[in-house]
Amino acid sequence: MSLIQCWRVCKIWRYLLSDPLFSKTLISRTPCCLLVNGFKGHFLVDLNQKTSGEYNVGVVRLTGCSKAVTVGSCNGFVCRYNAILLETTGEFSVYNPMTGEQLWVVPSEAEYNSFGFGYSPINSAYKIVLFQLSVGEVTKPFVTTVMTVGSGIWRCVKHALVFRSCRVIQSEWIYLNGFLHSICKGHDGTHSIIAFDVESERFQRLLLPQEFPIDPKARLISAVGVSEGRLYVTIASHNKMVVWIMKDYGIKESWTRDFEIRDDSHHQLKFCKLLNYTQGRALLLCEQQLYTYTSAIDCLVRVQVDRVPAIDKAWIHIPSFISFPYVRSQS
Repeated sequence: MSLIQCWRVCKIWRYLLSDPLFSKTLISRTPCCLLVNGFKGHFLVDLNQKTSGEYNVGVVRLTGCSKAVTVGSCNGFVCRYNAILLETTGEFSVYNPMTGEQLWVVPSEAEYNSFGFGYSPINSAYKIVLFQLSVGEVTKPFVTTVMTVGSGIWRCVKHALVFRSCRVIQSEWIYLNGFLHSICKGHDGTHSIIAFDVESERFQRLLLPQEFPIDPKARLISAVGVSEGRLYVTIASHNKMVVWIMKDYGIKESWTRDFEIRDDSHHQLKFCKLLNYTQGRALLLCEQQLYTYTSAIDCLVRVQVDRVPAIDKAWIHIPSFISFPYVRSQS
């Protein structure tokens, strides 16, 4: 029985699962689900329950602001952003979909063009990070504004010019191993992964495989993601998407060309988002619909989600019953 089903049908089980020590142990064994932002609100979809090709068991509608943007997911918590009247500043909140608890964060007055949500395992601290990244300006440093959840204080951190003439091409920051990751593209067409250490609040670079395309004129779209605790990058053209897995985190030589997705229908894979990839099976979001792909079928197969006819955005999420008292820590 999945964690979502336990939450829906049994209050006694829900109480037992809320024990903090048990919750922290359970999260490492809990299968991931899908956090969906549809046009009628936010939903959790149980990817491990499927009937006749439809994910229609364990679909839970979430409470809270339906127009909020998901910033990231970490250890069962979801960080959401609610823009204020289309201004550059807005309200953030940290939310546990399983318990319904929500903690609002004081808005920051800093300027930023992307943001992330991560966890520092050393200090057991959750942080919201606002990025003001230079776009081809070699004289302008990267600036981040950081808040440790529960502290109520935003801190400005300036960084050296470690990524000269770097244009960030992925707005989402992906969390893994205490780092937030995104992809940048240099003026010479080379790609690299920006990794922001949530603990030290410093940037570093992760090198991509030697075979990764470097042609600046190539019309290819790159993205970084996480599946089964491993970092992956995709490079997609019109009808092909190649998935590279970093088998040993931080080791360039461990990059492996692991999977290839092909589709000759009307879908353009360069505009599709790879949501999850495991054991030769991929889940993608294309044109507001979910699709699966396996090498055996060699084409995209649409997946119907009960009560969610169209999907705006989607993220992989691991649910937990961890409560807010165990989120707050010293800044």
